[in-house]
Amino acid sequence: MPIQLSRLYDSTKDAHRVALCGGTGGLDNMVNWVHILENINTVDFIRGSELILTTGMVSRQTGIENWLAEFVRALSKKGACGLVVNVGKHILELPESVIALCDELRFPIFTIPWEIHLVDIVRDFCNHIFESDQNEESVTKAFMRAIFTPDDRNSYVEFLKARGYRPDGLYRVIVIREKIPTPQSKEWTERFDTILRNRLNRESKSYHLFRHEEKLVGIFPNVADMDEAGAIAEMLCSLFDQHFPGKDLRIGIGPAVHDISKLQKTYRRAALALRFAGRPGRRSDLFETMGLYRMLLSTDDTDLLREMLDENLGRLISYDEKNKSDNMEILRLYIQNNFSVQQVGQQTFMHRNTINYRVRKIKEILGTDLESMDEKLKCLLAFYIYDIMQD
Repeated sequence: MPIQLSRLYDSTKDAHRVALCGGTGGLDNMVNWVHILENINTVDFIRGSELILTTGMVSRQTGIENWLAEFVRALSKKGACGLVVNVGKHILELPESVIALCDELRFPIFTIPWEIHLVDIVRDFCNHIFESDQNEESVTKAFMRAIFTPDDRNSYVEFLKARGYRPDGLYRVIVIREKIPTPQSKEWTERFDTILRNRLNRESKSYHLFRHEEKLVGIFPNVADMDEAGAIAEMLCSLFDQHFPGKDLRIGIGPAVHDISKLQKTYRRAALALRFAGRPGRRSDLFETMGLYRMLLSTDDTDLLREMLDENLGRLISYDEKNKSDNMEILRLYIQNNFSVQQVGQQTFMHRNTINYRVRKIKEILGTDLESMDEKLKCLLAFYIYDIMQD
């Protein structure tokens, strides 16, 4: 698990005389690891979110200012989280133009004096990363106990309370699933997790993220408003598209709960919303706004749902599949428009006589006149079931 760069800086600046010189806008970045690089040609080997240390021993070959500027641009483009320069021998001080560049790129740049050995500060940085990793893992285990064994409050309440999570606080769970090619999945998901943390840190969001069963689970305290939850989902989609264009993302948002022992409820309902996300024109769903789908998705008796679908729409589905027709679409529009032939005709650009003929054909296939409220309700419910069975 990464550590926030600002925390790493605060923890080590006095012991190693670390000075922040520029790029303060990027202090919210997460640090996954630490590397020492001296050759700009090796930048392509880093994976992103590393804190880079250098003495600049080769900088005089092309000029310190030019070399540092090119190095900073390359590191920033590759996704490194910052640069620490060991000054005093090869580089005496940072050029003002390089500091200005780091401010522009929101890329933190630090200096340490030459007498500070890189091996010592790397060891200290790594120890802090390991400590953060262990703490993050412990918090994750506590949250998982809260979600999957909520009755065992003693196993998680006091631990989470000591880390700032109120037992009687308000919580909302968001579940995220990316569809990324398998050979790249580990590298890409790690990268997305870090990008997401950087953005949430920048917006001062309180959160905890962890991976479970190939999904990213986010626990967000104090997100009571549905609009705020929806805005977080929109931000996630935008961020994902920016860094992984053409790949698929789905998001399920659970309801807000008012006790940490009720995390199971919001998690399960976020997972149900995730199942339904991905309809045409949508990539996220908020459980509170899903209407009747909430009840249907919550049932474990999928055999019953399939039976109800088959009883009410099975013959029409089979007819469309066999004849490559779109009667299901016509019937859905007919129901959605309160059984108005005229409105269906306007939406499909078909003559009302054509719609009348199609509706009669549909009724004949289904063996019902769709006149009684009971028949209409069963057909409407079957369409709801049809939608959730498409996943």
